[in-house]
Amino acid sequence: MLLEQLFRRARFRVDRNASVAKPRQTDLVARYGDTWYLIEAKWHNGPADIDVFDAVRSRMERAASSAVIGISISVNGFTNSAMEDLRLRRDRVAILLFGEDELTQVLSTPRSLVNLLRMKREKLIAHGREGTAGALAGNGRRGRS
Repeated sequence: MLLEQLFRRARFRVDRNASVAKPRQTDLVARYGDTWYLIEAKWHNGPADIDVFDAVRSRMERAASSAVIGISISVNGFTNSAMEDLRLRRDRVAILLFGEDELTQVLSTPRSLVNLLRMKREKLIAHGREGTAGALAGNGRRGRS
């Protein structure tokens, strides 16, 4: 799996299909130092919507630790309503977003992943957004990131 290889190359410890959120299946769980990440990737034709975040939150609530950080990856970006939902609920759980451009960036330089995750988390906490690259498409949805 591409994402598993990416996180391993960035020196994360990775478990695929981990039972961290049983009975729900999780794409990946990765650990870097003392920080755990629950990773969900969506390869849909359109931008990811609120239901994707709800599924990630549900998995995070089932995790044994409240210190787990969510990562949602969508090569077609995220809808405006999903972005607003993320901003409004950032005090409950941290979900970091990756679009296509950022995924491409870290695939070419995996060691940049740790710093990018740290920057995204800091921006989410401080500003209510985590700086996912991407432009708004004409249909009101966040375009490819």
